[in-house]
Amino acid sequence: MELSPFQLLIITGILPHILSSRLRGYHLIRDKMNFNGSWNYCKQNFISLAVVNSPDELKAITAEAQRLGFKSEAWIGMYNDVNSWHWSIDNSELGSVRMWSNGEPNNNNVKEECVKIDGSGKWYDAPCQDPNQFVCYNGKNLTSYSSLTN
Repeated sequence: MELSPFQLLIITGILPHILSSRLRGYHLIRDKMNFNGSWNYCKQNFISLAVVNSPDELKAITAEAQRLGFKSEAWIGMYNDVNSWHWSIDNSELGSVRMWSNGEPNNNNVKEECVKIDGSGKWYDAPCQDPNQFVCYNGKNLTSYSSLTN
């Protein structure tokens, strides 16, 4: 079966996937980086790693992850700042939205200071130096986009 150039762009992930939402624009980046590398990438290319302040924002991220067939884990912008979880964008404390997986956060071996999300929206603490895919956001309202890179 021969694919058209348009189909090749979709398969390779070069063509951005668009997520329409009333919320922030989320960008799933499939390149793997540690937490600091991911945070820096998002700051340079968007605004920050994804921040989840409402159930609707969490739904937007998980709906897009499921639409893209994302079955892995990805960094979001949460980290542990001396026994207190904070968001990367403005160092704000974790709000009322908490989607920890069972038994999390557990700070296994006292080395899990950063947070990743799975395709179902559950959060896990993990070592910050581990390479993972990640979710950036652009802070836009009304229309938001989700990009996919190779």
